[in-house]
Amino acid sequence: METVELKRCPFCGGEAEIHKRLETYSETCNKKKDIPEDAKYMRKIERADGSSYFEFRRYVFIARCKDTECIGRIARPYKSENNATEAWNRRTDDERNNE
Repeated sequence: METVELKRCPFCGGEAEIHKRLETYSETCNKKKDIPEDAKYMRKIERADGSSYFEFRRYVFIARCKDTECIGRIARPYKSENNATEAWNRRTDDERNNE
């Protein structure tokens, strides 16, 4: 897959980055084999009836300016680095340039 370069920050002109972090909420599944490959296994939880389920968290990607003093960031987390990059690189003037 082709690597797409991030555009500069629209607020300060600084360099941008894609930040990878674990999602803040957990998901569950009934079988350990059903945990997605790109997720982090958290724990197995036993129910009172003897059954169990598995808890995991997915990684998410957030586009942001590298300058911590800058407000440049996309608040919405994306499930892929590619989607976060596309969202960051989209500019309001892109539509005007295509007219």
